[in-house]
Amino acid sequence: MKRLLRVILSMTLLAVSAIGLVFIVWPRYQELSLLRAQIEASRERLESGQRTLVQLREAEGMVFAHAQDFEKADRAVPKDAGLPVLYEHIQQLGTGSGLALTSIEGLRSGEPINGIAALTFQAELTGSYDGLKSFLDGARRSPRILNVQTLEISSSPQSPGALKIVVELGAYEAP
Repeated sequence: MKRLLRVILSMTLLAVSAIGLVFIVWPRYQELSLLRAQIEASRERLESGQRTLVQLREAEGMVFAHAQDFEKADRAVPKDAGLPVLYEHIQQLGTGSGLALTSIEGLRSGEPINGIAALTFQAELTGSYDGLKSFLDGARRSPRILNVQTLEISSSPQSPGALKIVVELGAYEAP
């Protein structure tokens, strides 16, 4: 009888252990599996974020490497500079090249396209041929984009030996 009791007791303990495994250990194992999956997803997200950060740092380095080019573009098409600033720039170009600015007229040509407005103006200058060459060279080397559209040269009626120069220029601004 003792032996039968031992067998029954062993079977009962085995059944209780199996039930304990199913109801206690198995849910904990499922929680552990879920936590491992969450940890793996977090690890992948972290690695992806680190790769993105490395790419952003590389892009930042490229931007810093080309900062001078961006500054040139900003100077070539200044923001909200308008016609008065452009008139002053032409006056400085004329004075620096030995030409006298006698008149200047300008207007904004149409609506801005892609955030860039075209400016057209006509400047009348008086001076020598060397001054004209210097003015055109200065306009070409100018940090602002200046397009010489037409150029008329005639003798000046006010001062003999001087040239009357009418230049139609185009420029741009980012309003």
